[in-house]
Order: sequence, then structure tokens, then C-alpha cells
Amino acid sequence: VAPLKTKSLPRLELSAAHLLSKLWSRVASILNRHFEKITFWTDSEIVLHWIKTHPSSLQTFVANRVSEIQELTDKVYWRHVPTKQNPADQVSRGCNVDELNNSIWFGG
Repeated sequence: VAPLKTKSLPRLELSAAHLLSKLWSRVASILNRHFEKITFWTDSEIVLHWIKTHPSSLQTFVANRVSEIQELTDKVYWRHVPTKQNPADQVSRGCNVDELNNSIWFGG
């Protein structure tokens, strides 16, 4: 079944940030450990802006996810990474095995 409406790229990126916040909350709970500081990265400036905005000023879809992100994570720990420097996107941009082996994806 095909969706009636396709999601915009920023909404897909927001969904990824939402999933990350839920996963982080669960992992921290399972480890039963408090972390002083953690950094969450996004290459979407739009998503970063939404996360740092009060949900009441956002559309319902965005507000619901932002609200939960803000409940599960501290918005001051969200940072922007330029797309070209985002190791998470390296494979999706297309690269060969040698490029991947020598990339920041493996080496940091």
C-alpha cells in the first residue's frame, strides 16, 4: 500500500532524530547509567531549528515529534554537522570499498 502523501525530506530527517532520541533513552535506561553529556548530530539545519523551538509554534506532526525529542534529550546537546562531513551519509552518497575503508566512517 502506497502512502497517500509523501513526507518531505525535513520530516524524514525529523523522524530519524525522533527515533534516535527514543533509542538513546532506551539504551541509557537499559544501561542504568546517567551520562553527563552526550552529543546528538543532525545534518538538517531545519530539524535542529525545530528541536530548539517550543513545540506550540510548530505544525502538529512536527510538534508531536519535537515535544518527545525534548522530553527524552536536552536540546543543548543537539548539534549540526555539514552533510559532506556526515559519516552516516557516506554510503548513501555512493563510494567504493577503498574510499569507505579510508573514510572517517571507520577511522573517525
